[in-house]
Amino acid sequence: MKSVVSDNILKNKSLYIRGLLFGAIISCLVITILLIITSFVLTQTGNVPTDILNIIIYVLDGIGVFCGSYIALRIIKAGGLAWGIISGFVLFLIIFIAGLISSTETLSASTFFKLLISVICGALGGIIGVNKKKKVKYE
Repeated sequence: MKSVVSDNILKNKSLYIRGLLFGAIISCLVITILLIITSFVLTQTGNVPTDILNIIIYVLDGIGVFCGSYIALRIIKAGGLAWGIISGFVLFLIIFIAGLISSTETLSASTFFKLLISVICGALGGIIGVNKKKKVKYE
């Protein structure tokens, strides 16, 4: 006979995994869409300095991680800061591994700056996602 506590733990684990997974998918979609739009705009404007490109990439990563963490914590509905940081870290790992697969990206100061941005934006998205009030329906 299973106890109520173990059933709740299993239910919560699946909720956390589902929230993080769905948030990661949303984050990757947001980043991809933003990168496509940005690349189109940059091809129309011409030559852009590398420093500005790096800043643009940091901003797009931050926006994507914020959106993914926000969605993840709207699903999880608890522990906004902690789960937001975890979500940001998971999304950083996905982006970093994709960078390792597609190029010769290595650990550098830029990598740690992306990690910092991901964790901060993930925490902010998590806090806002948990504390967002439901829409009030007037009847």
